[in-house]
Amino acid sequence: MARPCPDRGLEKADFERVFVDFELASTLAALFLAHDTMDDDALEALRREAEHEMRRKAPRALDGTDLGAKRRKTFDAKGGGGDDGAEADESLERFEYTAPTAITNGLGCVGFVVTCSFMREKSATREATEMLRPRLPATPLANGVAPNGLRLNPVKMPGRGFLLIRMSERDTNDPNAKKKDAKDDEGNEETNGDEEKNRAIVAAEAVGVVSRTVADVRAGKCPAPKFVEKIMPIAVTTGFEAESLNAAAIAALTASGFDPSGSTNVSFAVVYHNRFKTQGDPTGKGKEADGGKDAGAESKHGRMEIIEGLAAGIRAALTAAGATTATVDLKDPDVVVFAEVISVPMASESKGGHKERFTRRLAVGVVPKSTGAFERRKKGIMASSLKKK
Repeated sequence: MARPCPDRGLEKADFERVFVDFELASTLAALFLAHDTMDDDALEALRREAEHEMRRKAPRALDGTDLGAKRRKTFDAKGGGGDDGAEADESLERFEYTAPTAITNGLGCVGFVVTCSFMREKSATREATEMLRPRLPATPLANGVAPNGLRLNPVKMPGRGFLLIRMSERDTNDPNAKKKDAKDDEGNEETNGDEEKNRAIVAAEAVGVVSRTVADVRAGKCPAPKFVEKIMPIAVTTGFEAESLNAAAIAALTASGFDPSGSTNVSFAVVYHNRFKTQGDPTGKGKEADGGKDAGAESKHGRMEIIEGLAAGIRAALTAAGATTATVDLKDPDVVVFAEVISVPMASESKGGHKERFTRRLAVGVVPKSTGAFERRKKGIMASSLKKK
């Protein structure tokens, strides 16, 4: 048991730690004073002696930077990618733990669903962001949206072989600037309306990013990924009710840029996946891990109900946009609706205290045939494969 240090009431271990820190500060002060009076060899010898006494490395430069350290990788935030003249630090593009609010509010978030090798999610996250970032559109976008560029942030997901990367406006070029709290705009209809318009403009760019990525991989301009398998654009994250599915289909079709006006018949297909059945199954067949209770309100909606709801929504959206008829084609459709169940961590209170649970949302994106972002395989229509075969 550590013996209290006299007079200060500190534990012995704490006292030793304070002493070592004081010794480090004294050594740095000595190095600073000797910097202008000693030659490089003598200064390096003093530094090595100090490191031996402290049993740790001393800084290689007096301004707090390490001249031998690897330079932080940066990129041009406004132009999508770049090596020099960078405006944003790549290391800041990390998991966005506040994303659940953006995913569950309104039409949700914009971004990309990525499938990857199992147990290689971390490597695939870096690989996917490095593939997508140089193919982001130049900013600002229409109506001056995203004047500081777009950002890509992975969202924490509980599953394996699955990633969600959110694309949103970069708040400022200053990474230390305080982000605006969503609660500040709660109840402000004008502000919320502007945010929805801006979100729709950003959503319209997601399909183009995936299209450029697929084209560059096929043309050899971008190396085939080692861990990433498929990338799908997401324009909406919504609930499972009929009204939500209808609104999602309309918003996703608008974001895709597909123009059906003047077409006598437009064919479409709906591709649905649920990879989070252990956290609650929207089909109603799964049970929660804790106590075997139903997965929640979304468990009332089965797989076919969701597919039929999206099909009805996209059919209505196509005919409203000018198509004479809209029919299902599972072999060679003009547009494909990708629907992926995502599991969003949500904090909730329980009798045992603070407990993290999950809520399900449906990520929806519409991809036209001209983008080359989907293909027909033996198992049916799916997103284009990017991984080297």
